[in-house]
Amino acid sequence: MRRSFCAQLDQSNLLSFFLRAWNLLCTHIWQLVDYRLTGNPICALQHFSNADFCRQLQRPTRKPYFTRLAKCGNNPCTGGQKLSPLSCECVLPYEGTLYFRAPSFRELSSATMFHELETSLREKLGLKPGSVSLQNISFDSDDYLKVYVELFPSTGTYFDRLEVQRIGSCIANQTFEPPKLFGPYFFILLPYDFPGEELVSSLVAYSMSFFPSDH
Repeated sequence: MRRSFCAQLDQSNLLSFFLRAWNLLCTHIWQLVDYRLTGNPICALQHFSNADFCRQLQRPTRKPYFTRLAKCGNNPCTGGQKLSPLSCECVLPYEGTLYFRAPSFRELSSATMFHELETSLREKLGLKPGSVSLQNISFDSDDYLKVYVELFPSTGTYFDRLEVQRIGSCIANQTFEPPKLFGPYFFILLPYDFPGEELVSSLVAYSMSFFPSDH
């Protein structure tokens, strides 16, 4: 029986047998680990071009996380003011962008991770719950994780000068420590426009680096 089987495996049959076996093996691996060979030279071969493991994996698109204001409705604000997640009133936030250089994740829809970032910012800056809003989360051309941050006053419609100086000093002195998953960062604050006054230039922007400790 073995002789009969081997006799049938001439060169062309042997190649066909090998290709079928390889296709079966790779398909099994794909089913186990959801592996893809898209872009691999083997997928240029006619036999494999339509194989499942050579097709581009189509995953459902998830929107990046952002701080929601659903409970506040669509109340319009003017003069640079925005709806505060804390009070649902129009107030003047202190705004800036966090750049994380080497986050240990790529998923941007995780509410748990970004809630933790909101909480760490709020606690370090001495703000009330609901005073931090995260928007426009994405990876930039340098593959840095970019997070637009809005800080809202706990009382009143805008920060006073002492509060702006305190927040700016906290960031300049690198006392804010983000969750370790986010890694090293730098934080750029925009100028704060006090109502009826010129832009504050003394604390227009802080750019600094931070490497989280092991404790």
